[in-house]
Amino acid sequence: MAYTRNHAYGAVDEVPPGGGSAAQRERARTQDVVRKALGRLNERDGVLDLSYTALVHQGKEFALSGTIFHLKKLDLTSCGLGPQGIGALIGAFGRGFGGPNLQALVLAHNYRLGDEGVATLMQGVVGCAFASQLEELGLGNTSCGDTGMEAIAKSLCLLPGLSR
Repeated sequence: MAYTRNHAYGAVDEVPPGGGSAAQRERARTQDVVRKALGRLNERDGVLDLSYTALVHQGKEFALSGTIFHLKKLDLTSCGLGPQGIGALIGAFGRGFGGPNLQALVLAHNYRLGDEGVATLMQGVVGCAFASQLEELGLGNTSCGDTGMEAIAKSLCLLPGLSR
C-alpha cells in the first residue's frame, strides 16, 4: 500500500493500487475539494467554503490543521459534523487554525450536533484567538435544544462581536 500525507487535514490515508474502495475514493475526493478550497482562499477575500463537503467518512472525521491568518469566514454548512467533529474543530482552533481574524463561522444543517455539539462549540470558541472578532455564528438546523441554547446564552458575554 502507498501512503500519502494530506497537509490540509494532517491525516495519513492508505491508497491501495488500483484506486481503492468506494469509501477511500470518496475520502480522496473530499480531500481534493478541501485542497482546492484552501488554494482559492485568497481569491475569495478570506472565505473558506467547505459547505456540503462530507467531512465525515465511516466514522473518521477530518481534522484541519495549520494557521490561516487571513481567514475571515469558515463555512461548514451540511458537512455531517457531530459532537466529535466539533471537538476536532475546536482542537484545530486551539492549535491556531482559523487564526485571529475569523469573523464568521457557519455550521448550519449539521443535524448531528445537537445540544452536546453546540455546548462543546461554545465552550471552545470562547477560548479561541478569534473570539473577540467573531461577529457571525450560524447554527440553524443543528438540532439544538434548551441545553444548547443555555450554552449559547452563557457564552455571549464572552463573545462581544456576537452581542452587537
